Amino acid sequence: MAGGIGGRSMRRLSLAVLAGLVTAGICAGVGMGPAVAAPPTPVTCGSVITAPGQYRLAGLCGGPGITILADDVTLYLGGYLMIGPDFIGSGLTVAGSRAHVEGPGKVTGFSVGVAITGNGAHVSQVTAMGDLVGISASRSNGNQINNNYVQGNAEAGIQLMSSNGNTIAGNNVPENGLFGISVGRGSTGNGIHDNVVLRTGNYDLADDNPACD
Repeated sequence: MAGGIGGRSMRRLSLAVLAGLVTAGICAGVGMGPAVAAPPTPVTCGSVITAPGQYRLAGLCGGPGITILADDVTLYLGGYLMIGPDFIGSGLTVAGSRAHVEGPGKVTGFSVGVAITGNGAHVSQVTAMGDLVGISASRSNGNQINNNYVQGNAEAGIQLMSSNGNTIAGNNVPENGLFGISVGRGSTGNGIHDNVVLRTGNYDLADDNPACD
């Protein structure tokens, strides 16, 4: 009789220990699983981005553009169109450092389609069409402006102003009003290669620096 009671106690103890191990295993499994990244935060025309992270254009929009003030921001345009208010302001103002603007997506009807004033930005797969200036970097260094389509802008397709160490490569830049690619005075050490620039009103490539610095 005593043995029977002891056996039942032992079985209950074993089951309790087993249940504890299973629970611990489940908890450990949950804790050790891969972290799930949060989806990009939606933004629209008029948004000002003040925190690092990933963002996405929520849909077609018109009006004031989007301003990136924070460093380390990635903005996905998601194939959408941004329409400016009668050539006023910039479609995308990139003031933070190390920002990434990833197309596809189109900015049109702004004074400047994409205006870069921070450092180390990457702008790619963007269509800047029908602005005064398609893509501009001003007092901005170490940027990558690659694989964009920049057409039919009234003044310049892509321009650098007092900006150094930038790369402009793989862009298609047809039919812009005055300049296809313009390198303003005080802009040195820039790499410009493998672009297709044609049917420009004045100059496909203009460099205001002595000896083409």
